[in-house]
Amino acid sequence: MSILSIKKTENEEEKVWVGRQIGRSTFLRKLFHISSNYLILRSWYIRKEIRKWAKKDHTDVNILDAGSGFGQCAYYLSSLNSKWNIFSLDINRDKVCQCNSFFNNIGRQNVVFRTGDIKDHISEKSYDLALSIDVLNYIEDDDQVIRNIYSSLKPNGTFLLSVPTCHSEFDIFPIQTEKQILNPVRRGYKKKELIKKVKDAGFEIEYIAFTYGKAGKWAYNIAIRWPLKALQLAKFSVIILPFYWIFSLPVAIVLNIYDMFAKNRNGEGLIIRALKKQYNHRKLATL
Repeated sequence: MSILSIKKTENEEEKVWVGRQIGRSTFLRKLFHISSNYLILRSWYIRKEIRKWAKKDHTDVNILDAGSGFGQCAYYLSSLNSKWNIFSLDINRDKVCQCNSFFNNIGRQNVVFRTGDIKDHISEKSYDLALSIDVLNYIEDDDQVIRNIYSSLKPNGTFLLSVPTCHSEFDIFPIQTEKQILNPVRRGYKKKELIKKVKDAGFEIEYIAFTYGKAGKWAYNIAIRWPLKALQLAKFSVIILPFYWIFSLPVAIVLNIYDMFAKNRNGEGLIIRALKKQYNHRKLATL
């Protein structure tokens, strides 16, 4: 059995159990989205890039959330502007149904979730912003996915991409669908490898950074990994966790802040902001 096969299932049962509890309650789902903004460092980086993008004058905006999961990105995006149209695509039908129900319950009608495979989704020049957060390592033909996103963006559209690195020690979980279980096809990416894939699709890279450096990794362990380990040992530890987080969260937040401002030379993840450049067609014709 490969290292990848061993690590992907380490906390899988606990994550599935927590996910089911969250999906059953609007209150717990709200609490999950709010707490993840503080606990999950990746969301700090994503929100930072979204805020930068949102400073531009955007009207009649269409956004693609490719591989939406629990809808964390859609929740944040829909909180910024009720006029933005957000299309969220995920392969897990149960999550899609739960998300549609939740967003309807909280009155956010500008978000729609659909079941589908992002490697097959192309909507020519339809979106101003596209996000793909930690799903690319599950897809064999990841180059095709990046090309599809490029085709689906309008000229001057922005692509936000987050992936684990090939050296990541974080747990990797399979994705459950109604038909099959999708296992990751790679642990992650090297920086040069990812840059080449994005550029080969036609994008111009505006920003790239390592996420979860030393400080971020400690924050993840304190706020997420160790509590999941506690749930693995005993489900009743869920009663103790709120008291644990009272003392541990301030520490994790400080570590997250440090990671955001540190220039990490390596890390558990990579984030890229890329642009579909609007070229001057007259100039291209003379080349």
